[in-house]
Amino acid sequence: MRSTTATRWILAAALLSAATWTTFRSSGAAPIAPHGAQEAPGLARTPETPPPADGRSAQIRQLDAQIKALRDQHKADVEPLQAQIKALNDKFQQQLDALQSQRLALVEQGVPGLKELDAQETSDLDALAAREKDELDKLHARYNDERKAIRDRYQQRRRELEAGHK
Repeated sequence: MRSTTATRWILAAALLSAATWTTFRSSGAAPIAPHGAQEAPGLARTPETPPPADGRSAQIRQLDAQIKALRDQHKADVEPLQAQIKALNDKFQQQLDALQSQRLALVEQGVPGLKELDAQETSDLDALAAREKDELDKLHARYNDERKAIRDRYQQRRRELEAGHK
């Protein structure tokens, strides 16, 4: 009964998240990265361009305020659900880990040498994961550098356009 209730909560949270994302995405606003996550590459929250000096600046400020309010509301609505999902995941993961450990212990008792083979596999997989992490870190750094160079180049072009416009 508990797992059915938990499953329903997870499903409801997933559906709410999907509905919120679809609604939010159709609004044309930039997506909100999960807490602690980096913003998706190429998706700036607001453009670097300053508002124009004509009458549109009041409209732009109003839109900025609406965007901020919508983002704040989204965050306020989603954070409690994410906390509930995390708590449920942690609870079930602990139970699953305990059961898997018991199963593994029983399997290892029946086959000689299996424990050493599993330890060697774990060691090899850990080494591969460490190498993968290092390579991914280098790749992320390279793309971040390229992203910064592109932003700097366009910011310079904006300044040149502003100087020529005045």
